[in-house]
Amino acid sequence: MTEDIINHLRQTRKGAMFIIEAPSGTGKTTVIKEILRQDPNLKFSVSVTTRQKREGEEEGVDYYYISNEEYDALRAEDAFYECVDSQYGSRYG
Repeated sequence: MTEDIINHLRQTRKGAMFIIEAPSGTGKTTVIKEILRQDPNLKFSVSVTTRQKREGEEEGVDYYYISNEEYDALRAEDAFYECVDSQYGSRYG
């Protein structure tokens, strides 16, 4: 099915955004890496988060790490396609 969608987009020359959302630890990064490996024309969009950077993560690669105040300002400006307040207190957009 994914191949059909990608072929349709190539024929119509329209872009699309795919949002991969799931609970923490469910394999989102693994799925995304495989999709990007299979189609180098797809690009990864780096999200923002208010959580602390984890070991091995890089600013601007894994996330943009921002304060709650910065997040509130961006959300007020409707800057996110999607935003989530997690049950653990971190916020993503």
